[in-house]
Amino acid sequence: MNIEEHDDVEGDLKRLVPGSVPAGLRQRILTASIESRKNAPLTPWMKWAAVTCAVLIVFVLIAEPLIDRLEAIRMAALLNAGSATDEGGMARMEASDLAELAGIQGTEAAKLIRLQARITSAARAERQRRFGEALKGLRGWSEYETSENIN
Repeated sequence: MNIEEHDDVEGDLKRLVPGSVPAGLRQRILTASIESRKNAPLTPWMKWAAVTCAVLIVFVLIAEPLIDRLEAIRMAALLNAGSATDEGGMARMEASDLAELAGIQGTEAAKLIRLQARITSAARAERQRRFGEALKGLRGWSEYETSENIN
C-alpha cells in the first residue's frame, strides 16, 4: 500500500457517521452477563480445592500459637531456663497442648496428661537406675589402681 491509498481509506472513514446505540442495549448486555455468571457453578474439583484451602488456613491459624508456645518451652529447656523439677510441668503442658490441638477434652485429655507424666517419671527412674548401675561398676576400680601403674 502506498500513501495515496492510506489517504483514501482515511477519507472514507471520516465520511462515515457513527450510528446511535439502540435503547436498552447496555442494560440487556449487563443483564445477560450477570445471568451467565449466576448459572456458572464451580467445577467439583474447584469446590474441593476451595474447601481444602479453607480448612488448611483455619488449621494454620489455630495451630500456630500452640506450636509457638511449644517451641518457646523447648528453647527454654535447651537454654537450661527451667530446673529438673520443671520437667514434669513441661510434660503436662505439652500433653495439654497436644490435647487442645487434637481437640481432645475432658477425661480423655486428663488421661493423656497423666500418661505423659507417667512416661516422663518412668524415663527419669530408668536414667537414675542406669546411673546407679554405672556407679556400682566403678566401685573398687580405684582400689586396684596405683599411681605407679596407671595402665
